[in-house]
Amino acid sequence: MKHKNVTYDSTYKDLPINTDFEKDQGCIEEILENIKGILESQFIKHNKVLVVRFDLRFPAGYSASLDNHAISTFYDTYIRNLSRNGSSPKLLWVREQSREKHQHYHCMLTVNGNRHQAPHTLLKKAEEHWNRAVKVAPSPQGLVHYCHKDRQGNSVTSYYNFRRSQDNFEDLYAKCFYRCSYLAKVNTKGYEPKGKHMFGCSQWKHMPIG
Repeated sequence: MKHKNVTYDSTYKDLPINTDFEKDQGCIEEILENIKGILESQFIKHNKVLVVRFDLRFPAGYSASLDNHAISTFYDTYIRNLSRNGSSPKLLWVREQSREKHQHYHCMLTVNGNRHQAPHTLLKKAEEHWNRAVKVAPSPQGLVHYCHKDRQGNSVTSYYNFRRSQDNFEDLYAKCFYRCSYLAKVNTKGYEPKGKHMFGCSQWKHMPIG
């Protein structure tokens, strides 16, 4: 499936991204730009930001609709709930689907890092709101994947909480962006029904970190 504005470079606007030209693994620039915009806007607003990666999946045997109704419902209720306590949330979701499988969603959540030091509470709330969105009772199936293990079972970083004033801020920011650039990968996108969005995100203003 072809996409417009796909990059196979190792960086996007001087930030490292998860691409591999030899394996034909590129990233969609529109998604990269929104990842970058959300991160920058949050660091303009807050001196400390918590960035969390997680995935949303449907229960086994669940008859998922072809549209994005479930993720839209989740986004509305989850963000509204987090906004009540000063978390200042911004969420980006990306629809992932191969030819033979139901869609699932990869997410990047950013919040005020002074309000939340770790992602545990945020992930538990995500589970509650996703269960409601797909209208199922809480279950041990693990519909919200915490993204703390790779496919081989090795531990990987699933969240970042850092300050603009840290000496290693640029290094942490680059590592965070590289991790989140996985959401922009091409190979499981493009199978969404015609007229349905491939991704969605919170609004942000273009204000580079100064």
